Amino acid sequence: MSCKVVVTFRGNKVEIPLEHHDSFVSVGQVKTRVAEEAAGSFKPREITLIFKGKKLEDDTARLADVLLRDGKAKATYHLMATGVSQIESHQADEEYRESQRKNKILVRDD
Repeated sequence: MSCKVVVTFRGNKVEIPLEHHDSFVSVGQVKTRVAEEAAGSFKPREITLIFKGKKLEDDTARLADVLLRDGKAKATYHLMATGVSQIESHQADEEYRESQRKNKILVRDD
């Protein structure tokens, strides 16, 4: 049986066709493919895959096992991916620290 996994990541769709011989594809390999499609702005470890509202946290898990937990094979599986790159994380930290500095100035009572 062949199927297709469609991963939506930041408005883009990454289609990964899977044939029966691809049954050993891991969650980590899907993250790597999504990272490659994101033009290298994300590392696989910065990406979180979500299927049916649950995070896929075990990168070594076989994708086929995850997708077929309910026992029903489908032609297409839809996953969501989220991620925060190290650059975005650093920028958010800087913005947070700056807002904290401003708050301390505003509430200072001398």
